[in-house]
Amino acid sequence: MTIIELTPETLPQHLNEKQLLLDFYAPWCSACKVLDKILASAAEKMPPDLVVGRIDIEKFPLVAAEYGVTSLPRLFFYRDGVLIEEKSGAISAQKLVEFVNR
Repeated sequence: MTIIELTPETLPQHLNEKQLLLDFYAPWCSACKVLDKILASAAEKMPPDLVVGRIDIEKFPLVAAEYGVTSLPRLFFYRDGVLIEEKSGAISAQKLVEFVNR
C-alpha cells in the first residue's frame, strides 16, 4: 500500500491506478487523524497494489467541491478508473478492509 499526497495536477493520472482509495481530509480534522491510524493498522490486510491518494481540502477546496465533499473524512474507492463506492465519516479498520476488497 502506497500513500501519496495529490494535487489537482496529479489527481487525473492516479485515477487510473489498478486500485485507488481517494481520501479527502483536512489537517484540523480529528476523524481524519483517526483514519490515518486506521489506515496504518489495516495496511497489511490491504491489497499490495492499493494506492491511497490524499487531498487536503484546505489547500484544494475546488477539488473537494468538484467531488461534492461536504463532510470529512470522505473516501472514494476506484478500481481501474471506475468509481466502485464512496463513504463519509469514520470507519473501522475491518470496514475499511471490506470497503477496498469488494
